[in-house]
Amino acid sequence: MSSISRRIGSDKYLLLTLFAFSLACVPSVLHRSIWTDEVYTLLLLSGHMLPGYPETVTTPESVQRLLETSAPVMQMLRSLVVDDVHPPAYFLLAKAWVSVFDQTLLSLRWLSVVIGLATIFVFCRFLELGSPTLARVTTPIFAFSTGVLHYSTEVRHYMFSLLGLVLTLYLMGRLIAARDRPLAGNTRLLVALVAATSLSLLTNYLVVFPIAAAYLWFVVVRSNWRSGLASGLCALLVNA
Repeated sequence: MSSISRRIGSDKYLLLTLFAFSLACVPSVLHRSIWTDEVYTLLLLSGHMLPGYPETVTTPESVQRLLETSAPVMQMLRSLVVDDVHPPAYFLLAKAWVSVFDQTLLSLRWLSVVIGLATIFVFCRFLELGSPTLARVTTPIFAFSTGVLHYSTEVRHYMFSLLGLVLTLYLMGRLIAARDRPLAGNTRLLVALVAATSLSLLTNYLVVFPIAAAYLWFVVVRSNWRSGLASGLCALLVNA
């Protein structure tokens, strides 16, 4: 019963952190001015090529209509190929989000908050694999760090790529904990690891560097070379 009580206490602590984080995000979501990267995201979701400065005076209403007009997925992807250098995973997620909710700055900022909450949750679970006490101390520090708070309220792909990276580390930790089992017995974890790694790489190409370091740690330091090699090769094939 003591282990169950500790787990319930840990979950309550995590829920409190997530609730406080959500409250901390509200002022930025509601009151922070839009900035250039967010305009780029909204333009791409609208299927527009990124324009230069207008030659004539443009009213705020016309700009709002431009940014809040949803475009078909293929039109968005064409704009992404021509005008942006990032892979499409975040933009496809955002397109799915605005198909349910409105395509507005406020709506898409709440998507980033949801991604931030998911990232904090997975981060805590990853640390709990090693030390529940460390997870309790470190998770609030991570959640209320400047970068996490800022990018969890911004209409851009940064938190989504971090979510994929943290999820990759968590699944590696699960595989390390199950390393005594044969490779065939870890099929679900391996498939999930490939998916998480692919999610990271299809969101931001620069994530390849921390992903490579994580796989090096996973394969060499923890002697999980079979699982690491199998999942790493599959992820590379998915992103080829």
